[in-house]
Amino acid sequence: MTTFLSGSAYPTADENIAQVFCRFSPSSDSKAKSPATATGTVPNEPHRDGQPGALQTFTFRATLSTLFPLSIRTTAQAVICAVKAMTQPLRIDFVSDIACPWCAIGLSSLQMALTRLGDAVDAEIVVHPFELNPEMPPGGEAIVDYVGKKYGRTPAQVAEAQVMIRERGASVGFEFGPRNRIYNTFDAHRLLQWAAIEGKQVPLKLALLRAYHGEGKDPSNHDVLVDAAESVGLNAAEARKVLQGNNYADEVRAEEGQYQSMGIQSVPAIIFNNRYLVSGGQPVEAFEQAIQQILAEA
Repeated sequence: MTTFLSGSAYPTADENIAQVFCRFSPSSDSKAKSPATATGTVPNEPHRDGQPGALQTFTFRATLSTLFPLSIRTTAQAVICAVKAMTQPLRIDFVSDIACPWCAIGLSSLQMALTRLGDAVDAEIVVHPFELNPEMPPGGEAIVDYVGKKYGRTPAQVAEAQVMIRERGASVGFEFGPRNRIYNTFDAHRLLQWAAIEGKQVPLKLALLRAYHGEGKDPSNHDVLVDAAESVGLNAAEARKVLQGNNYADEVRAEEGQYQSMGIQSVPAIIFNNRYLVSGGQPVEAFEQAIQQILAEA
């Protein structure tokens, strides 16, 4: 999305910051000259073997009235407004649990898909709670024991699944580390409710996923939660105050009940524009195609 320094819908006629991208490939007996109005570093001399030189960026200040006549300026402004209008808003509700490895994969994959789509979409991601293990006691439980009891998996099957998860995570830039135990995540969800008010919910979600899945830390430990909050720019003292009380407990339970009543029994569950549901830690291409289809139907 284009943002102009003037703060108006398009640049004013009196002030404009323009970016000029130049690829130089002059003959060996000539040197590239930087524009007289340019500021910043003069471009490096191009390669002498005939290959294109490095792509250089210059920033210069000029008035639109100096550069273009009125008719061209008006047309350019209309085109800019049309391009901005092509950016479509997208609401994404991401229902997940810190304890879920596929939620880490799904969120990373979703963010990569949004990056690929660029200015075509203006996405807002809102994180919602889901507890895979609401009755998990303090101290947690060994993953092998927990998965064996809940899903009937053998230790060998658990190890095989973890290898696959590490590979899938690496493909979307999420690094899984050693994890031996699974923990209660209710307090982490309470902290995420507060982080949403502070405008840091998604960064905190990612920090918590990395702390548990990447570093094997206990997401029920208040020190771990406060450290994660502080790492994304949240106030550590305020975070600890939230955790020491019962703040946002009702909100977490209400949201969990809401999404369970909608039929969501597994995570991640990703809801687009309150209409379309994508389940699971899908590949980047799957999210990208789904979003393109949703935008086309909007």
